[in-house]
Amino acid sequence: MQIKPEIKLTALLKKAVDGDSGAYKDFLKLASQVIRRIIGGKIFNEAEIDDVLQEVLISIHKARHTYDFNRRLMPWIYSIINFRVADHLRREYGEKIFEKVQIDDEALQIEDNSVTDSYTDNEYIEKAIKELKDKQQKVIRLMYFEDMSVKQVAEKLMISEADVKTSAHRAYKILRKVI
Repeated sequence: MQIKPEIKLTALLKKAVDGDSGAYKDFLKLASQVIRRIIGGKIFNEAEIDDVLQEVLISIHKARHTYDFNRRLMPWIYSIINFRVADHLRREYGEKIFEKVQIDDEALQIEDNSVTDSYTDNEYIEKAIKELKDKQQKVIRLMYFEDMSVKQVAEKLMISEADVKTSAHRAYKILRKVI
């Protein structure tokens, strides 16, 4: 019958904390095997597994005096593993998300068509808004270009909220026809 690794690891760590250096070597050897299997389920590159294993063992070494022997050992080790794996993945793959991409100069060249030959959408919309009554122009500009609420527009123009809604509705009707 084989003793559970957790029980054996706990006994070895207890001896190690009490000063038994041979027990600490045995603890690290067994812990490395167990931790490697756990990390292998989360990371698939062998070199990265070794890197994370070292980080976990260093973390365990630094925190071994804080372990509470009244609690189970494996949840404590699992939490260290999870933190180190997350740190590794953040470092390894987080940077790749923001890699700079080189854009060819050819992709930035503008066609021969002059930009000023025809109205752009914004110019067309701007021209249509100028055709509205003064109050309707103000309401549309404040609501959609200044991103104000009906209440804010009403306060700024010192008119009722109902008046803002009516002016906006009438302006929409006109803009739909024109645009």
